[in-house]
Amino acid sequence: MLHTKILIVEDEPIVARDLQQNLLGLGYEVPAAASSGMEAIRRARQVQPDLVLMDIVLKGKMDGVEAARHIHTELDIPVVFVTAYGDDATFHRAKGSEPMGYVMKPFQLPELRRAIEISLEQHRKSQGIRREQHWFHQTLKAIGEALIITDREGHVKFMNPLAETLTGWAEPEAIGKHLEEVFTLYREDEVGEHDMLVSRVVSEDRSVLLPTMTLLAKDLAKHSVEGNAAPIKDESGVVIGTVLSFYPSKRSGEASRPSPGAGEESSVLPALPPMGVWVPICSACKKVRDQCGDWRELESYFADAWKFCFTHGMCPECLSRWYRRLTG
Repeated sequence: MLHTKILIVEDEPIVARDLQQNLLGLGYEVPAAASSGMEAIRRARQVQPDLVLMDIVLKGKMDGVEAARHIHTELDIPVVFVTAYGDDATFHRAKGSEPMGYVMKPFQLPELRRAIEISLEQHRKSQGIRREQHWFHQTLKAIGEALIITDREGHVKFMNPLAETLTGWAEPEAIGKHLEEVFTLYREDEVGEHDMLVSRVVSEDRSVLLPTMTLLAKDLAKHSVEGNAAPIKDESGVVIGTVLSFYPSKRSGEASRPSPGAGEESSVLPALPPMGVWVPICSACKKVRDQCGDWRELESYFADAWKFCFTHGMCPECLSRWYRRLTG
């Protein structure tokens, strides 16, 4: 409650003054008040309140519902309606502006205080979820594997930039289309192996490995790719979609690790450790001790010592967990 700023929007001066005194008595700050919808929007832009208490019937052409919609959409400020109108038509119209609360006049101060505090807490949680969703969305766009996410029927819900590049489909035009239309894949020696990919993942409830195949892009360009398809599950374990992760195959022309004698660099690479050998690894930070006694990040250790390459994708379990947050 400390330094919580509340904007009052009320066209009856006496009611607005009483409400202001009540809020001050509860420990809130009231930096401004407005008596019309347009003034409410202007004041909200100026003082950036933490919450708006909004009457529905106001002076002027814009009522409280329309003003609340503008404030919520433009400024992401929570609105609680405080009104004497409780009929179904008014309530359902007000609900469309996504208010955080609806308090009927006359009200008791404890009732108003609870509505304010619950609304502020819900808004804080909502902001946290949106920040997580934005972070995850940007992470999916930046990772080093191509990703296509579908619903359980196989309709595309998301594509990252690498998937757009390899398939030739822009995400906006691919959304809603079936995976088989966007991801056209075949092997000349095993035609149809990828058919009904989503159905296989959903029905078998397991990851399906995609060996090296040829991806036919929208512009008919061909790319050699490999990867896997895996189920996305809700918190109860029910499959709600699939994620297809793929990347250019090493056989498509990327340089692989040189064989012994192929060049000077290969002669200085240490031999891979034999199976079953003990590798010193920190149980806390997961750093590995190299031959010189230095502690290295696991990835840099393998990349420097044996020239391993990493796709920087995301495992199905992590994708499922974060996708649930992304979709709310």
